[in-house]
Amino acid sequence: MPTKNEDTLLQKPTDWRAWVNDLVRYKDTTLIASILAENLETIHQAFTFLDGDIVVASHPKSGTTWMQNIVSLLIDGADPEKLKGQALYQRVPWLEGKEDLDCDWGYQLLENQASPRLMKTHVYGPLVPPTMLQKARIVYIVRNPKDIAVSYFHMHRAYHFLPDVPWDEFITELFLPGKLQYGPWHKHALYWWKLSKSHSNILFIHFEDLVKDLKTQVEKIAVFLGKELTVNAIEKVVKEASFESMKANQAVNYSQVEAMGHEISPFIRKGTVGDWINHFSAEQNRRFEQTFEVWMDGSDLQIDFL
Repeated sequence: MPTKNEDTLLQKPTDWRAWVNDLVRYKDTTLIASILAENLETIHQAFTFLDGDIVVASHPKSGTTWMQNIVSLLIDGADPEKLKGQALYQRVPWLEGKEDLDCDWGYQLLENQASPRLMKTHVYGPLVPPTMLQKARIVYIVRNPKDIAVSYFHMHRAYHFLPDVPWDEFITELFLPGKLQYGPWHKHALYWWKLSKSHSNILFIHFEDLVKDLKTQVEKIAVFLGKELTVNAIEKVVKEASFESMKANQAVNYSQVEAMGHEISPFIRKGTVGDWINHFSAEQNRRFEQTFEVWMDGSDLQIDFL
């Protein structure tokens, strides 16, 4: 998620508080980099969503790449050979952003793709283009916010254009107050949860359910996308979408993305539920639980932390 010009993508910010102050609050909703706000303005004004478009939506670090891979495999008939040589972020572009220096912005890539076009986005609330809700089928993936915080922390360590932030400050000064890009988590998740109840074109999937029973969730997603696949094809998708396969697949694991220090923290890191236990102190967990209770007051959305 670049912050300014593309020539700054390989320069690690040294002052994380200054970096946060440089973010803009877009549509009075969330903090994002100014270039992403500019791209979203362009998308709202000029990008045309089509019948057949498929969108993977999420808060960052929710298992977005996992869902992109699953959807791409299902749409391409569970044939991994067809997908070789093309990076996942080119097959399923990030609508309002870009993943590396040598590719166009996502909405630009999508203009030249044939239907059904696949894309990902991290928008919610007023950031969501109205025609996206009208035209596209949307798969939203939610993940427990403690594991998201851990994954987001490691992403900041790895990406050259994101600042290093000490773990305690990352939790207490950035994640919980919603001062990270596309935050706060609860507004993001609850927006899409509520919308999924009234829109038949939105499927709400839990990251933790993918971990528990990938095959069942893949079958559920296939039905939603209108894909009738054989048992053998479903098994191929499950195999190619397994954490082990994705971690070893250069087209999926972002290992060739120049803007990321994979030796610091790989993009596909653990893919487990409950890694937060290895990072949270008792006091951090107490504060998180206290905030989470306020966030979820009055909501029926259930979140599994283990």
